[in-house]
Amino acid sequence: MNQKTMADVPISGTFLLPAEIEAITQAVEHEIPTDPALQAIYIARRIMRKEAEQVGIDYPSYLSQLTAKRMATR
Repeated sequence: MNQKTMADVPISGTFLLPAEIEAITQAVEHEIPTDPALQAIYIARRIMRKEAEQVGIDYPSYLSQLTAKRMATR
C-alpha cells in the first residue's frame, strides 16, 4: 500500500478501493442489520478512519484537515 497524503484526499468521495468500501459496508450491515440510517453513519466514519490510517494521521486530525481543505474551496 502506498502512503497517501492529504493532497490525495478528494474534496468529496474517497480514495479507498471499491473492495475496501464493500468490506466496510458488509461488516457494518452485519453488526447493525435493522437500522439503515445508523449504518450510513457508521460506514462513513469507518471510511474516514481508514483514510486517516492510510494518510498516517489520527482520526481527529484527519477530520480537522479535511474540514479545512473543504472550507478552502468555498
